[in-house]
Amino acid sequence: MTAAQELNLERRKQGLPEVQEFTLEEVKQALGDKYSNVFDVLLGVNAPDMTETTENFGSVGARLAKSRQEYQDQKRTLEEVSAVLKEKNITSDVNSPEVKYLFEKIVNETDVGSMSPSQRMHLVQEVRKLTVVSEPALLPDFRPKTYTTNQYNAAVQYVTETGDGTIENIESNLGDIGSTKRIRKVASDLQKAMKNAGLINDKDEVATRLGLPSPKQFQPEIKPYSETVSEDAANLEKLLTEDLRGMGLDDIRVRVLDALKIGPVTREGEIILTGKPEEETAPSVEGYYKPRANTVFLALDRIKQTARDQTPESRREALTDILNHEIVHGVRNLDLWTDQEWRLLENLARKKIVPGSGNVTFFNDVQQRYTDLSAVGQMEEAVAEIVRYARKDKKFVSGKPKTLVERMYNFFEKTGNALNGTGFQSFLTMSCLDLRRERLDQEKEIR
Repeated sequence: MTAAQELNLERRKQGLPEVQEFTLEEVKQALGDKYSNVFDVLLGVNAPDMTETTENFGSVGARLAKSRQEYQDQKRTLEEVSAVLKEKNITSDVNSPEVKYLFEKIVNETDVGSMSPSQRMHLVQEVRKLTVVSEPALLPDFRPKTYTTNQYNAAVQYVTETGDGTIENIESNLGDIGSTKRIRKVASDLQKAMKNAGLINDKDEVATRLGLPSPKQFQPEIKPYSETVSEDAANLEKLLTEDLRGMGLDDIRVRVLDALKIGPVTREGEIILTGKPEEETAPSVEGYYKPRANTVFLALDRIKQTARDQTPESRREALTDILNHEIVHGVRNLDLWTDQEWRLLENLARKKIVPGSGNVTFFNDVQQRYTDLSAVGQMEEAVAEIVRYARKDKKFVSGKPKTLVERMYNFFEKTGNALNGTGFQSFLTMSCLDLRRERLDQEKEIR
């Protein structure tokens, strides 16, 4: 009888229907010591022997066996998982309960030291499939609890009323929820949860909560908002706004200041400045984009060295160069590129060398200059900088990446022209079907 037949026999004994797919836990119970062989099959590797694998699968098998051999090292596996989680913007420690539970769901093991090389390799591959989160965050703790929300709320109320946080007192309020062992387990978990919440102290007593002092009354000094810029800055802002409008990007605003500063921004894209030192920006910052206000901020003091001269034409050209970088941030959320296409641009950022830097890639350069950003933010900065260079030098990138960059601006141009006379007011009010149709047409060329 095969392992699958044995498992289905057990299911029939329990009154369950036969199935063709089984959980990892069921497979482990059926296979015992041979359980790890399942992951050899998943990875396409017959055995850990390099020679045998090469004979069975040729060069492909050799590569798989070599990769599998690298996962003999437990420390290396943990380091790689940590690196992948960091790339995904997940801040949970690799030894945290939530990550251990993730391991269990993927390979039915929580301890990397107990995993076979194939299990470790499969684990890393599956973790790589996790979605990248926009902001650094902990992985949610998906571990199932032994108690319900109602049981927890009832326990909190009972312990608060009685002043007794012992397991025995919590048990007395649970009622008949199963065996004595289960009642003890639920009461123990409830007590632990209440201790973590600060409701019970180490002596199993209800913790005394000290009242906070009343906050001091704060009377804000309200002044009318005022923002002044020079006539040169205002004229250049008007010209750049017209450039964006010509591309159908009315939704993205551009502001040109005399000196680049940072502060709260109104819905209208007006920056509120109070003269505090923290409003100053580093000299290396040429401009920035505010997502909520959908506004790009530029300044005349950042183009003194890059503009050929101080004529309006030269200043406009220098500001447009910076705008070509910042506009990528503005359109990133428009889903113009598929995930596969964005990964192609990410790979280019990891390999493309910054002109005049020796051997520093765009991504490495951004990592050194933007240490305060997450890995996701750093990568977007690197791609935006490549687009900026590509706009100045048509030969800077080639192949598929060049097609992707050109498609972005060609699509803007087509959309801007199409807006004239259509009744649409901006790029974002155009039908998403046009955007999807443009992508499908271009994907044929890229592939």
